[in-house]
Amino acid sequence: MVFPLYEGTFTVDQTKKFLPFDPHNDNLQERSQGSLLVDVVPFLIVTDDGLAVVDPGLGTGNQQPWIHVAIQKCGFSPLDVRYVLLSHFHKDHAGGATWFDGKQWQLTFPRAVVYVQEKEVVYASEKKHSPSYRWDALEFLFNHPQLTRLKGAARINSQIHVEACNGHTPGHQCFHFFLAHGHYFFGGDVAPHAHQLLRRFLAKYDAHPVCSKTLRQQWAQQGAAEGWQFLFFHDAQRAVAEFAWVGSGIRLKAHRIATGFTASSST
Repeated sequence: MVFPLYEGTFTVDQTKKFLPFDPHNDNLQERSQGSLLVDVVPFLIVTDDGLAVVDPGLGTGNQQPWIHVAIQKCGFSPLDVRYVLLSHFHKDHAGGATWFDGKQWQLTFPRAVVYVQEKEVVYASEKKHSPSYRWDALEFLFNHPQLTRLKGAARINSQIHVEACNGHTPGHQCFHFFLAHGHYFFGGDVAPHAHQLLRRFLAKYDAHPVCSKTLRQQWAQQGAAEGWQFLFFHDAQRAVAEFAWVGSGIRLKAHRIATGFTASSST
């Protein structure tokens, strides 16, 4: 099973501050100039030997981590999460891996191993003054014994395979999930939106834009041919989507919306 856990929609500008945004009541024009709307959609994956959380989001919540409430609403316990898979360390993706309880930092999922690329640790350490990172949280995580640093492609278990794909950051990684009901793929911020697989473009926010563009084209073609289910972190309206070849082009075949677990409803 795959559960898209919708943390919410936010605006973000050059300061990299993520401000909650309600599309029904808030006015984007009242935010700072250049603000962008972004959805944040972590994923809960049920594998044969434990739960996996993919990019646990910003880490919102007051008295407890928002994502704990979301997982409980899915019928599971946060204590049953065995794997935390981080595509990269930008705070909208990795902020939810840790939790400040008012006194100290701790792992959001205390029984899980956290997986990241060694290159990403090095890169984030070099960028620690960037507003894209929560360095106090990352410093705690970097020194935690439950952090596993991978070096390239890896198999976490028989159903979770890691692919190194450095387009967005030098240490970015993606994940394949081979479940009984299908092949799911999470491309992180190399492929954050469904529409990015349907058109060719270069993203200025990528460390290696041409690499990201090439990877998106490869994934779209292979995924459409093999029936992959794509998981999109920044696309709540098409959080889980499938593509198909139609003539000489790729088209959206089906999709699933992420709903029901917003951060505002859990606090």
